[in-house]
Amino acid sequence: MIGPDDIVVVYEMILSISQQMLSAAEQRDWQNLESLEALYSQQIENLKACSATSSLSPECSTKVEQLLSEIITFNQKLFDITKPWLDELALKVSSVDTEQKLQQAYHNINNY
Repeated sequence: MIGPDDIVVVYEMILSISQQMLSAAEQRDWQNLESLEALYSQQIENLKACSATSSLSPECSTKVEQLLSEIITFNQKLFDITKPWLDELALKVSSVDTEQKLQQAYHNINNY
């Protein structure tokens, strides 16, 4: 049976992964960030499984609140770093898409 301590451990693992994700983003190590995101998702699934079967003591609740606060802080910093990069990537993808549409349009005109 999964106990409250297990939930705290999962939150601690999520916090550790969040810290690693932030470090990877700061170093612009996108490949490592992607791998860490997969681990993060796995821990979220573990958390869902734990949460469905356990209730927390007041002490565990306090610890979880502290961990959540730290996780949120790291995630906001991660967002602040990755948002400009994602915006730039979206612009490049849009530019390539526009270029392909223009090439297709000119190709169609030249075939007439």
